[in-house]
Amino acid sequence: MRTNQLTVNPPQMLLIDDLVEKDAGYRKNILEYLTQQLGSAPTKAAVDQWLASADQAVYDTFAKNYFGCRRDWGCNRNGTGGCSALFDEIVEHSLTAGKNVIWEQTGKKYPTDDIAQAVATGQNYTIVVGVNALDFCDLKQRNAKRATSSIMKFMNEPENLDHPAPRLPDLRELNKMVDNIIGSLTKIIDCVGKPQSEICTGKIDELYVFDNEHFGFLPSLKIIPPTITDPSALSAFEELKKQAIKMIGFMKSRNCPTSAASEFII
Repeated sequence: MRTNQLTVNPPQMLLIDDLVEKDAGYRKNILEYLTQQLGSAPTKAAVDQWLASADQAVYDTFAKNYFGCRRDWGCNRNGTGGCSALFDEIVEHSLTAGKNVIWEQTGKKYPTDDIAQAVATGQNYTIVVGVNALDFCDLKQRNAKRATSSIMKFMNEPENLDHPAPRLPDLRELNKMVDNIIGSLTKIIDCVGKPQSEICTGKIDELYVFDNEHFGFLPSLKIIPPTITDPSALSAFEELKKQAIKMIGFMKSRNCPTSAASEFII
């Protein structure tokens, strides 16, 4: 974020999946595959059953089309980097112009390169991290419902770009993925307000934790370094970090009731 005047300089959302899901080639390929697998107008029950029995070949087909579009032939960048090339251009232009940006990521790793890219523009960016905390079983349950809904909406109106072409990553090891993300986020939280170092490989100015269990825009925790060196203020700041780490710890994987189990996300 370059300025806090968000109404004057509204943030630009940076999400490469938006480019992939709207790409004409990706949409065509996914529609043809889903029609082959499910027919032209499948029922919800049929989609649910197909998802429940999805095997490696299904996941591989989605992955081949997704990464092909993203890295090779998508966004009119055939053979020159696909949608990733266009996304890189958008990011560079946005940062160089000093725009407020929201860069959505999984949180699997410390955003070292992204912070460095923003800092290199000389636009005096404030680096703000936002984390959505959600119970692991609720995450799996939401993914299951979202998968069926997204497939049916897309197949009913494939020309409507408001309905993104679905993705279907293989999340049969979602538990490991989530636990790795928690480890990465713990490091990020600990680094808020600390200078760049071998451990904190990019300076983070502020961090907000949102409780995704409830609707609303107000964060549950605001982690902002104190502007004074008073011991009590510093102690309170460190205590907030501990609370944030405890909060994201509730996302840790666990065995879920059968009704909440799913392997799918869109």
